[in-house]
Formats: sequence, C-alpha cells, structure tokens
Amino acid sequence: MISKELLDKIRNSHKYLQDNLKPLFNEMIEGIDVSIQYDAEAGFIICERDLEFIPFGHCMGTICDIDLSEDCKEGDRVGTYHSHGKGFTKPSIGDFYASLKHSDKILCVGAYKDVTIEVNSEKIKVPAYHITCITFNQKHRKYREAYDKILKTSEEFSKLEDVLGRMVYIEKKVPPKELMGLMSKLYEEFGKLIDSYIDEGVINGFTSIKIDWTELLKRL
Repeated sequence: MISKELLDKIRNSHKYLQDNLKPLFNEMIEGIDVSIQYDAEAGFIICERDLEFIPFGHCMGTICDIDLSEDCKEGDRVGTYHSHGKGFTKPSIGDFYASLKHSDKILCVGAYKDVTIEVNSEKIKVPAYHITCITFNQKHRKYREAYDKILKTSEEFSKLEDVLGRMVYIEKKVPPKELMGLMSKLYEEFGKLIDSYIDEGVINGFTSIKIDWTELLKRL
C-alpha cells in the first residue's frame, strides 16, 4: 500500500508529469496549427483527474498573449499549454510568472520551426512541431525559495516592460539606453536563476519534436 506522502512525491516527480503529458501531444500540435492559421496564441489548462491529465478551457489570445487563468471543472489544475505558432518554445519570463502564481507544476509551450536531421551523413533542415515542457517539483526542499526568487525577478522585469511599453507605444519616445541595459541585465539574471534551479532539480524540462513529413514532401 502506497502512503499518501509517497503518492504526493510521485505526483510531483518529473517522470510522472512527463509520462502523463504524452497523451496530450496531439492536441498540443493542433494548437500550433491553430496559432499559425489565426496568427494568435492558442492553448488550454491541464487538469489532473484520477492520475490522468485532461485538457480543459481551450482558448485563443492575441499574437503575443493568452489568458489561461481558469480553474478546472473536473480534477485539479496542474499546468497550462500554449502555442507560439511559427517561432520559439522557450517560456518567457511572463510565462513563468503566470505559472507560479497559479502554483502550477507544468508549463508547456509549442511552436513550428525547422530542425536539422542527418540523412545518409547529410544534414538537412526539415519542418517540425516542437513542444517544450517545464515541470516544477513542489516537494523539493528548495521549491519555496525558487518560487519566491523567480516571482520577485519576474515582477521587476514586468515593471520595466510596462515602462518601456508606455514610452514606445503611448509617449512615442525612444527608450533610453540605460533602461534597455537594465532590462537586458535582468533578463540575463533571470536565465541564470532558472538554470541554477534546474541544476538543483527544482525545475526540469524536455522538448518533444515531431517532423511534419507532409510539409517536407511539398518542399521537395
């Protein structure tokens, strides 16, 4: 008989989270196609019910933003997925902020871009769907420390983004080099912060790639 404490540890493990995400990959790929078609982010909430992950609350956002703040109607909320269409799968600082604010264990981002493969010793670029998922081990002894530091850095960066946005889009001014330098430095520090907690095992991640053979044949 597995104790509740052990079950909680299993449900927070990277292996458990990764294995349960695999059945959702087809829906994630569909989200990428929707993003490309409508030039907007698309995504859904990931819910856990009876040790199984199910998608909920499919929605669309703008070209660079999406609201995934809903709670699950069935089961418990464990994370989110959203797609960037043709672009990158690296979660933004804002993505990390929104995920931690909801105490999510999972943050997944999808995109469509070329990948290099080797065929008969020849390297060629082929189109592919990319899905990157970040998982947070909430039972790790340093999770609360990571939570606090990542949120604080995210909030500082968000404030600078607001200042930049107001200057560029409302005041129609060229932002000073000092502001851009400060944002660049904070962005770099955020990356190092995430890397440090990956090394600690608080954060894990993986990327799944599916080649779009149909599109590849069109290019031949």
